[in-house]
Amino acid sequence: MLAIFAMTMMIMHGCECEKPLITSVTPPSGAGGTIVEVKYSKGSIDGDMYWEGTKLETRNASILGLGNTLYFTVPVGATNAGHAIKVSSGGKFSDDTTFTVTGPGTHVIPQIHGFDICHGIKELTLYGANFTTNSIAILDGTDTVKQYAGGSMPLRIIPQNFVDNILLMTLPSALTMGSAHTITVVNSPAHVSANFAFTVPNRLTKMEYSMATGGSYPQYYIERLNSVYSLRRAYCDAGMIIDITIGDSVAKPAVGGASGGFTDADLYSFWQAYADTTDSGWYMMGVFVDAYDDAPGWITWGSMFMNRKYSLATLPTKYERRGYALFRNGFTAAYFGSWIEEAYLRDVCHEAGHGFNLYHADTVGMYSTSIMTRNANLDSTNWILRFSAASRTHLQSHSVNDVKPGKTAFDNRTCH
Repeated sequence: MLAIFAMTMMIMHGCECEKPLITSVTPPSGAGGTIVEVKYSKGSIDGDMYWEGTKLETRNASILGLGNTLYFTVPVGATNAGHAIKVSSGGKFSDDTTFTVTGPGTHVIPQIHGFDICHGIKELTLYGANFTTNSIAILDGTDTVKQYAGGSMPLRIIPQNFVDNILLMTLPSALTMGSAHTITVVNSPAHVSANFAFTVPNRLTKMEYSMATGGSYPQYYIERLNSVYSLRRAYCDAGMIIDITIGDSVAKPAVGGASGGFTDADLYSFWQAYADTTDSGWYMMGVFVDAYDDAPGWITWGSMFMNRKYSLATLPTKYERRGYALFRNGFTAAYFGSWIEEAYLRDVCHEAGHGFNLYHADTVGMYSTSIMTRNANLDSTNWILRFSAASRTHLQSHSVNDVKPGKTAFDNRTCH
């Protein structure tokens, strides 16, 4: 019985009873301070990196569902030569492979630009620059517990080119909504970021992502103006925690509009079929669709958000908040070009903003390139993934009836 139990535990942890095999090292050479991605097969889904026989601080991507992907930082001051590296996984070591050091490198001072947080989950994400796998985050004077190469959602895969921009960590305990904190990042005793003060938002919305047949989700992270952003960072900055959940795959919505769009009746039927109406808190549903060919040349619906109602017995009216996005056919690809993925995520933030009763008019003046600006007023370089001061004030401090999804919208809004 004990032997069977032991074998079961080994299977659960992904051990194949074979030593790990390194399949790629990217890049294969670099100076001290370079962040390196190592992929391997066999072994188990997580592991550690060793440099010349010494264990390194390793970021592990296994919690993403990827597994077998590790990140480490080349030691600053290493000699210009080939150095033996190996993976420890599943209780066994891989064979050595060589990483070539091309220069001693230097420590750099980390920078913190923003954050996001999950409600009720001991998980905090910092956005910035010059992070390494050796960076230590100090929250209110205490080291955080663990840092990862990815988060608790499959969408949150951190691309290698953003590993030095994002620190995702597990905290000693969940932070209280409305509480104020200070965090710093330490790369070495002499290379410490400035203090970053933040307040945990005191409002929370559950946002359900569902995928229509043939659709694709927007990228979780994008880079704008030398900083990495996400939907959750944009909303945390505006005083709203967004807890994203992944819903079921859904059937492609029917097209009822004369111009290849959706009628209110189409949307309401779709909402009734797929929305999680059992949720008692603030709730939105977003559905992502790639393309329609029913009316060639018409713009394609790419994402749509509707909001939880207390009663689903009647068709929504114009006074119930909802936002729809247009995306992803030949016309939009031609218009947006290489920044279509950035624009896709921005539009999701924008349309969800309508669900919180945000206006296009919130973006006047110096904030005319913020999230609630219409796409027609943007080009590939002149916008930011941030809400305007007016939008942030609305989301953070206006009454529940003026902000909560499902309440009266637009024409009756009196808070601005």
